[in-house]
Amino acid sequence: TNNTHKEIYKQCDQDIRKVLLKDGWDGEVKKLGIRVWPTAIPQYEKGHLDVLENIQKNCPSGLFLGGNYKTGVAFGDCVDFGIQEAKKISSYLKKKVAAIPAGELATAKAGKVATAA
Repeated sequence: TNNTHKEIYKQCDQDIRKVLLKDGWDGEVKKLGIRVWPTAIPQYEKGHLDVLENIQKNCPSGLFLGGNYKTGVAFGDCVDFGIQEAKKISSYLKKKVAAIPAGELATAKAGKVATAA
């Protein structure tokens, strides 16, 4: 981050008041210290969600993209995303298999290659 310690403290104070404290609490949040890890967990740049949306809109059917750039780098987020994406892929493949004519499907299951006449 390029923020100063003062800016980081201010943002943390705002977040704590919004998430953890009761409305109307006007006391001071105790500051214990700060340490910036410049090469820690990457932060998405402004516009990242727009880029993802554009990629998703233009992604061809049957191409599934995944990774921590979509849902976050925390292990739990990656696992949850993987499970959800696996369900989407499974559903897609089931629909594709259901659309195959029975004769072609039997040929494919037998390990034979279907050829066009």
